[in-house]
Amino acid sequence: MDSRTAIPENVIVVRLEGKLEASEVERLTSQADAMLARFEEVGVLVDASDLKGVSADALARDITWEIKHIGDWERFSKLALIAENGFLTAVAKAMGALMPQVEVRAFTPSERAAALDFVSSVQIKPLQP
Repeated sequence: MDSRTAIPENVIVVRLEGKLEASEVERLTSQADAMLARFEEVGVLVDASDLKGVSADALARDITWEIKHIGDWERFSKLALIAENGFLTAVAKAMGALMPQVEVRAFTPSERAAALDFVSSVQIKPLQP
């Protein structure tokens, strides 16, 4: 897919900057819930190249949401993480090992187009009622 085209409707693109706070996690999990209500599979691109930290409350809200949705993890079939930080790249690799049903790849900021192409390859399949 040419990365200059529109982002598919079943792909979430997130850019994290500065310190991640609970309010941002709340917004992102609401967006993920909306996608899960509409599609069988969802692609996720997280650009964390400008992320400077995560508040304890944000981390707690994220973990709570992930535990609540443990049965839906396979529906996030492709996850791309853009980061320069070696720690975040290691986290992406660990996520891939912990969630073998999800294809997780790490990209550098210069590989943004490739990351978008990767997550955009998730098939658009509306959720059947």
